[in-house]
Amino acid sequence: MPFATDGKISQASMEGAIWITDEQYAAALQGMLEGKTVHIDKDLGLQLVTPKAPEPEPEVPVRGWAETVAAERFSREVAGIVYGTAVVSTDRESRALLDQELSASLRGFRAEPSVWKAVSIDTGEPVFLQLSGDQLEELGRAVYTYVQECFKREAELLVEGEGGNLETGWPSQV
Repeated sequence: MPFATDGKISQASMEGAIWITDEQYAAALQGMLEGKTVHIDKDLGLQLVTPKAPEPEPEVPVRGWAETVAAERFSREVAGIVYGTAVVSTDRESRALLDQELSASLRGFRAEPSVWKAVSIDTGEPVFLQLSGDQLEELGRAVYTYVQECFKREAELLVEGEGGNLETGWPSQV
């Protein structure tokens, strides 16, 4: 004796299922093989429902030139710079921490030396740089200059328009 419930058919009894005929079972099985779903309507009984077509994926908006250039500038802006034998992060959080350290130095509450986390060029492993006040200022100046040069290149590319070359003219990380 076959049974059906929403989404299922079975030859065995199921909780909440209704009894269906062998013909209904065969039709439901064929319908399910064709991608239809079983639905039990309290008034109409067993129904085979064709599922709605999935909603189309929303179109990804095409980037304009300004957005493309801004994305390229940002990826370069946060790529980091080489300082000595290490790569120092230039992401916005790291720049805020560096600014805080420089501010503490100007106010006289910075301990010598400052410890700054970076990545070794040779090993790719984290390293901790011991920075004097002068070295800290040098690093701050290098990071600031690098980031400003990234924004300068973005501005140049916007003036050049879509004929500008996204691959050239960016500041060196070294």
